[in-house]
Amino acid sequence: MSSKTVAIGNVSTKQLLAAVPFLPSDEDGPVFDEPWQAEVFAIALILHEKGLFTWQEWANQLMKSQPNRKPHYLCINNTSQFLCRQ
Repeated sequence: MSSKTVAIGNVSTKQLLAAVPFLPSDEDGPVFDEPWQAEVFAIALILHEKGLFTWQEWANQLMKSQPNRKPHYLCINNTSQFLCRQ
């Protein structure tokens, strides 16, 4: 595992990203244009790790909120908030 790849439990970010293939990534994991985008994604990972939602639930809700399948990090934040309120 490279130093940039993050593992969440037994699941790597590569596996998590497979559920949301439209998010920008490279061989090491997600790629962000701004630091706040990485923070928003990290919060989603932490909430998932804490058991607030499954990654598939998160990915499905994110795809509903982004019909054009282009990454929009405010949608990532909103998706996490929506699932936490369920």
